[in-house]
Amino acid sequence: MPDELLWASRGFQTLIVCAASFLVWFRLLQIYPASRLGVLSLMTPLFGAALGALLLGEQLAPGFLAGGALLLSGMAVVQGHELIQARRRTGTAAAAIGGATGQADMIDPAKSRPPSFRSETQFVRFALDQSQDQRC
Repeated sequence: MPDELLWASRGFQTLIVCAASFLVWFRLLQIYPASRLGVLSLMTPLFGAALGALLLGEQLAPGFLAGGALLLSGMAVVQGHELIQARRRTGTAAAAIGGATGQADMIDPAKSRPPSFRSETQFVRFALDQSQDQRC
């Protein structure tokens, strides 16, 4: 009986945990930049400890909880900074395209983009390229 449980556990680890997580990871890399996803690898110990506490009833030490809080707050600062920078670039680029006075809310990207753009991301990239061309 222990041999069957051992092989079932090993099969689960191999097929579900390793293979499926790698497939999800590489799919996410196709969608999001690696700089955004790389931060998620720092959360592996947090997920492991949280699942151990939830599923197995393990106790979490106060030092671990404090470290986890610091990690999450650091991630929020880094991701928040990137988000603010992206919004500033998008607002500046949108204003440059429309000839506005620097206020990003004067242009509605959904109304002003040509129909050839399939997404907001393509429009933002186009707008950034246009604003850089105008500066040169």
